[in-house]
Amino acid sequence: MNSVSRPARSISPRRSVQILFFCLGLVGIGTPAWGQAAPAVLTIRTVPPLAGAPFALDGTIFVSDDNGVAAISAGAGRHVLEALPVEERTDLRAEFDRWGDDFFDSRRPIEIRGDTQIEVGYDVSYRVAFRFEGLEGEKVSSKRVTSVILRNSLGGLEEYKDPGPHWLQAGRIIRRSTGLESKEVQWSVEEAFVDGSNVVNRTEQRFILEEQARWTIRLLLYSVRFTSKDALLGSPVGSHVVIEYPDGGVRRVPLDENGTVEVTSLARGHYEAHVDASGISPATPISVSRAHQEAELKVISYVDLGLFAFVMIGLAVGLAFIGRPRLRSAVRSKLRFRWRVHSDERLHPPI
Repeated sequence: MNSVSRPARSISPRRSVQILFFCLGLVGIGTPAWGQAAPAVLTIRTVPPLAGAPFALDGTIFVSDDNGVAAISAGAGRHVLEALPVEERTDLRAEFDRWGDDFFDSRRPIEIRGDTQIEVGYDVSYRVAFRFEGLEGEKVSSKRVTSVILRNSLGGLEEYKDPGPHWLQAGRIIRRSTGLESKEVQWSVEEAFVDGSNVVNRTEQRFILEEQARWTIRLLLYSVRFTSKDALLGSPVGSHVVIEYPDGGVRRVPLDENGTVEVTSLARGHYEAHVDASGISPATPISVSRAHQEAELKVISYVDLGLFAFVMIGLAVGLAFIGRPRLRSAVRSKLRFRWRVHSDERLHPPI
C-alpha cells in the first residue's frame, strides 16, 4: 500500500510564543507568574541614623538597623507607609518631624514602581543634668539654685527648677538640596538664681548636647570680709554681723575677737548688713560684684553716746558764757570771792 504524504501543518506566531514561555518556565527562567513583575524594595533612611526605628507598610512592621536603614519588599502600586513612634530610651528620645519629600504626617501614601528610597527626619533629645560650681571651682549645692533659664538656637526659652536630668532637644531637621540634615541645637544659660539674685552673665556659657550630658554651670559667687568698729574709738565691737540677702533672708554670722569675719559664696547682688552690738548700728548697703571685697561696719556704742553728750553739754555751757559777758563776770567774781575766803581760812584758821 502506498503511503499518502500529508502537508506539514504550520504553527501560528501566538502559539510559538506560548510554547517559548512554557519552556522557559520549565527551566526556571522568566517571571514567577504570568503577568506579574518581581517585587521591589522600599528602603528608608533615618536622619539622624537611629537603630530600631519602627515602620509599617500596609500594616507590616519592619525596623531600622544599627545604621538607621530599614528595608522591605513591596509590590508595585500604591501603599500606605507609617513611621511608628520610637520607643523612649534612658538616654535618647526621638520624635517624628517630616519625610524627605513633601509629607509632614507620620502616616502617608506612597507609590512604588520599582526600588524606592526615602528619608525620614526625627527631632532627637538627650537627657541633661546640671552641676554648679563657684568661680574658683568649688562645688555649689543645687538646693541653693532656685531656677535656671536656658535659651536655645531655635529661639526658645526653658526654665528648670531642679538639676534634672531633663530632656533637651539636640537636633533640628532641615531640608537641603541634597536631602534631610540634622542641625545641632546650641543652648546657652540665660539666668540662674541664687538667694534671689541672678548669678550668671547672659548667654556667656554655651553648650552642645551629647548623650548622657552633664553640664557644669559656673556661678558668680563672691566673698566679703566684714569688719566691725566703734564709730569714735575705732575698737572692735559687737558679737555678730546680721546680713539681709536680696531675697529678704537674714543670716547671723559671729565675729572673731578682732571684730572681723569673712563670708563666702555670696551671690552677686545688693545686701544690707549691720552689727549686733550694744548701741546703734545703722544698716549699711553693700553691692557684691567682685571677689574679696571689704566692708566696714560702724557702731555708735553707749560710750560714744556718753562722750557725745558730754561734749554737747560742754559746748552748750561754753556758748552760754560766750554770749553773756555779765554772767561771765558774775561767775568770775563769785569764784574769786570763794577763793579768797578759802585762802583766808587757810591763813587764819579759827581758834
